[in-house]
Amino acid sequence: MKKTINKYKNGFRSKGLKITRQRKQMLDAILEYQSHFHADELYEKLREQNIYISRATIYRTIQLFCENNIIREAISYNNIRYYECCLKRKSHDHLLCIECGKIIEIKDEKLDKIKKEIYEKYNFTAYNHQVLLNGICENCRRKQNEKETSTIREQ
Repeated sequence: MKKTINKYKNGFRSKGLKITRQRKQMLDAILEYQSHFHADELYEKLREQNIYISRATIYRTIQLFCENNIIREAISYNNIRYYECCLKRKSHDHLLCIECGKIIEIKDEKLDKIKKEIYEKYNFTAYNHQVLLNGICENCRRKQNEKETSTIREQ
């Protein structure tokens, strides 16, 4: 991981960008996430660690990190952009529950094969991709079924 981080630091420097204390603190906090995060979560996480970075700086730095492939926008749900770190995640796709907002990461060889076939069919070189399937997760579906069953009983 350290080797990868140094690669990005060198990339920043080669573009004339500084590795500021705040950028380093943000990157360290992002690397702690095991799942997706949004800007306000990152802001709160930093505050809990007694690191005070303005929301404006966080939003600007998130954009900078996206432009430099340190993080990527994974999903936009209810007008909130969720990000994930590119430094420690292999390529994957997502399922999104439209009821509760739960994000499930999926890695499926069959889906990867289909994507590859599509690229070949259209003579297309993909540098990035995102497959997002919207639906209802098991827990929300169970709650809906319980609610429907209870409504039927009441009638």
